[in-house]
Parts: sequence; C-alpha cells; structure tokens
Amino acid sequence: MKTIIWMLVCCIFIEIPSAGASVPGPSPAEFQKSLNFFGISSIPPDLGRTEAIHINPDSDKKIILIQDAHMNVSAQQNIAGLMEVVHLQNNSVNHVLMEAGFGEESVEDIRTLLNPVNAEAEIQALLYKNLIQASEAFALSSDRKIRLTGIEDVELYESAVKLFLKTKSGAEQLKSYQALIRSALGKISPKILNPRLRIFWLFRSRYQSGDLPLTEYCRLLSSLLNEVREAEANDPVFQVSRLKKIESQINFKRLNEELDIVRPLLSESGGDSAHADAVSSKNLDSIGRQLTDADFKMAVASGSFPEITRYQEYLSELRNLDFREITDSVRAAENSALQNLIKNEAESEFIRYERFIDLTERMIGLEVNSREIEERNNLKKFTTLRSAAGWINRNLIESGFGGDSAVLVNPEFERAVANAEKFYQTAQSRENFCMNRIRNELGPDSNQAFLVIGGYHADRMKSLMKAEGISYLSLQPNIRHETDNGQYISALESQARIFTASSGSQDRRSLPGGLMTLRHSVDTELFLKIRGVLTGQ
Repeated sequence: MKTIIWMLVCCIFIEIPSAGASVPGPSPAEFQKSLNFFGISSIPPDLGRTEAIHINPDSDKKIILIQDAHMNVSAQQNIAGLMEVVHLQNNSVNHVLMEAGFGEESVEDIRTLLNPVNAEAEIQALLYKNLIQASEAFALSSDRKIRLTGIEDVELYESAVKLFLKTKSGAEQLKSYQALIRSALGKISPKILNPRLRIFWLFRSRYQSGDLPLTEYCRLLSSLLNEVREAEANDPVFQVSRLKKIESQINFKRLNEELDIVRPLLSESGGDSAHADAVSSKNLDSIGRQLTDADFKMAVASGSFPEITRYQEYLSELRNLDFREITDSVRAAENSALQNLIKNEAESEFIRYERFIDLTERMIGLEVNSREIEERNNLKKFTTLRSAAGWINRNLIESGFGGDSAVLVNPEFERAVANAEKFYQTAQSRENFCMNRIRNELGPDSNQAFLVIGGYHADRMKSLMKAEGISYLSLQPNIRHETDNGQYISALESQARIFTASSGSQDRRSLPGGLMTLRHSVDTELFLKIRGVLTGQ
C-alpha cells in the first residue's frame, strides 16, 4: 500500500491512499507510534482501517475523523464499533462533532425507553432500522457521558437538502437525453478509437450503465492491468477478479445437492433450518449471510462436500472486500488501462470529452466525490457542454450520420447542471462553516473529539484541519453492503418538510437535529417509530 511520509519542520504527515499503489509504507513501529500519539494502540481490521494520519506535535488539538456513509447499515454498525474501541483506549475522546446536525444533541429521551436487561440488543435494532445513527448508538451504549454536537449552519444545510432533492429529481427526467448523448458517442467511436480501446470503452460504458456486473468488469480490468504491472494481492480489483474466478468454478447444481444433505445436520445442531432457497449466481451473497462460519466448518467436517468448500472460499473472499476501496481501485485501474490503450491525440480528445460528459452526468446524479468535482472543474477550463455537443456533431457528420443523430443543447440539462454545481458549491461552504465550528469546539477543556462526516467531505476537511494545525487520525469503516438509497431520499424529504414547516420560526437556528441526528422533538413520526420498536406499541 502506498504510503508517503513528509518530515516538515515540526509536522509529520502520513498519508495512506487507496489500494493499488506500490510504494512501501512505514514500518510497523512508525505506524504504531503515530497511533499512540492519539492514545490508541490498534484499530480492529474487522471494523475499519486507518486511511490517513496527520500529526502536528506543536498543537494538542486532535480529531478522530470517521468517514460516514449515511443510511448504510454495515457502515453505521462499524462506525459505532470504531468509536467504542477508540473510547475504550482513550476515554478522553468523549465529544462527537457531527455533520448534518445543529447544536447540542441528547439521547436521554431514547435511553429512558431502553430495557436495561436488553439495552444493547435494542440499540442495535434501532441502528439496523436506520432510526438512529452510529453516534447516538455509541452514546447510548457508553456508561460515560458522551457529548454530541451538530456543527452545521441551518440555512446552508437546508439549502443543501433542497438542492439535493431538486437535482436528483431533475436527473431522473433527463435520462433519455443522456441516452441520446451515449448513442452519439457510440456512433463516432469506431472512427476515432483503435479496436482495443473501443472494446474497453464499450465494456466500461456497459458497467457504468449497470449492464455489466462488477465481477466481470474487474476481470477485464485485471487482465489489462497485468499488461502494465504485476498483480498485487491486496488490490480490490484483483480481489474481485478472483471472486469471479471462484464463482465460475462452483457447480450450483451440486452445491444445492450438498446443501440439501447438510441442512438437516444444521437443524439438529441448532442451526437455522430455513436455508431452503436454492443457491445461484444471483443470490450467492444473500444466502451466504444466513450461514455462519460454524455452519460451514460443521458441514465440511461431516463429509466430503467440495462445492460447499468452494462456496465457503467465495464467501470468505467476499467478506474481505470493502465497497469504498473497490470504487477507488476501479477508478485507478481505469486510468492505468486508458494510459496504456490510448495511441494518439484524437483518442485522447474522445476520452477527454467522454470523461467530461460522464462526470457531468454523474454530477447531476450526485454520484461524484470531491476529487472528481475538482477533475471536472479542471476539464471545464477547456470544455463546455456546448463545445462537447459541437465536437460530437462534427464527428457525426464526418462519420456519415445525418442531422437526425445530432445532439442539440438541452436547456433542461443545462439547468440541472447549474443546480448540481450549486449543490457542490454549497457543500464547500458547509465544510468551511464546519471547520469554524471545529476550531471553536476544540479548547483547553476539550482538545480532542470525534468528527463524523460524510466520506465526500473527508478530503477537504483533512486539508482544512491540516491548515489549522490540527492533528487528525482518519478512519474508514468497513462497508459490506450497498446503501439503501430509498431510505436516504426519504430521510432527506422528511428534513425538507421539517425545514418548510419551521420557516419563519424565531428560534429556527436552534432547530434540533439534522439528516441523521435525533430530530424527534420536531419529527414526531420518527420518535413514534423508535418508541414502537422499543415498546412493541
């Protein structure tokens, strides 16, 4: 894993980027010393990983930054676990600063509803149902006083929520126009791209549209990467590629026959006898989550079950993957493949315009990260929507296509782009405001805290904290499953309704709660759901 160490006057900065690079990292002793600076001895790998460390020995201000994934159950569970582990090792970290929240928060209303005998299970049930977030779960589970503080500006956050919903809604209405652009690119690609580059571009387009599974795409990427560098065992692209190889070796008919044999054994030993669904390539993961490692060990020990053994190997590989790392690794692999496949300036121009269009479409869909926004801003210096349309139309004519294939500038598309750009500009303003709050919260009486903030904001927040001389330890929770986007949109819509209802209120700046923070004092429906889960009412 790539690690860069800068020794600057009185500042140490250790950066641990995503998998796939090859520069050797710090020695275990150096890394351990960096963790110890934050009063931590270790981070359990089953919960997450250390993404970056910045140490300023001249300042006692320290932040444990945990990159949030809103409404992702596996991430929320692991974030709560990370905070608990850190707090057990350094109980001075008892203050949580939260994105998407305003002012001081309290979990005492919920604590009074918990059954002391079964409190931890009830907390996990609320977390699993996305009725509370990781910070609240941590505060509820702790036997110490945990302070929760939202660090957002109400007006900026309200603007972000409404821009998000407006942009997301507009994107849904523009899919036919985006399909027209994609079709035009496909028509001109044979004229411009060499055969190997065009094949890769077609596969990438299928993957981006959801028509090609991740495992298939990673198998293609790994074969292309092998042309430019040796495979690295910890590179997520190669890990997913291995997963596809294992899957292709499973005989599903025999696997289900073997499972039919061992299911009664599982039932007799106290296992779940409801594993009745047949296993196929479409439900490998969901069925596997019902079977524990103990189930597999007992099944294999009970007889000769080669397909179950392969299935166990598949699930073991799957559980070691982190979706966020996979995304970063796929982007890096694409860039490496393109650098190897592009042979002339015309191909570079095609890929540049296509990349600008892709980033613009994904920006409208609110699916880009901060690095991609920066990349698009750089491309925008040389490329606009209108120049991209002109370039496409010129190449359509040169390729022999008539005017009916032309890509006309769509005013609705331009408005959607403007809304998305404003949303991401608002995100930067929110980050600046949050940084001011962090500066004010870290004082003589409380010089260290958790900062739980969305992964999109993490890169810029690290830069802002570094400029302020604040030491930070950045942790990424393991993400085992995809986010429930429906619940995420529903939560935002709920917030928009609350903001609209409170418009004109004199005490609006003290409006409690944010996107994920407790908001039961203004959201009766949410509190009733929480009470219903805990009391059965």
